Amino acid sequence: MRVSQSQINMLKGIGDIADIGGEVLGGIGAMEAYDYNAQLAQISAGEAAISGEFEQTDIEAEEVSLLATQHVEYAKAGVTQSGSPLEVELETATEFEMEKSIAKYNNEVLQKRYEAQAAQDKYARKMAGYSMIAGIGKTLMGAGESFMGVGAKK
Repeated sequence: MRVSQSQINMLKGIGDIADIGGEVLGGIGAMEAYDYNAQLAQISAGEAAISGEFEQTDIEAEEVSLLATQHVEYAKAGVTQSGSPLEVELETATEFEMEKSIAKYNNEVLQKRYEAQAAQDKYARKMAGYSMIAGIGKTLMGAGESFMGVGAKK
């Protein structure tokens, strides 16, 4: 039995239409992966913010404790709060403020990095959707060509 060119074209067209399922599944899989990554990055950004708050609270507690200890030790020794003891307490307080500022900055940078990653993943998800649609369109065009026998040898 001889197979005609139109039958070959029909089979090729059916195969092309079947490829659409692969385009859809691949696109959906990519979109879901980007959604998941974006969610993880958002969670990490929130955790970075909370971690930064705890770190600053720890530094403040350490500062209060150390300054109180210094103050008590000076009082026990009969030292007045002027001159060198005051300068030491002021320097200690300044160092703690600097440490808190650095911790806050570092945690804000980390948080912004995760937020940027989430935004990038959301954008990539959108592009994966467009790519899926373009792939489906290309596959449909190929199927149409096959069904119509465009470019087929006669």
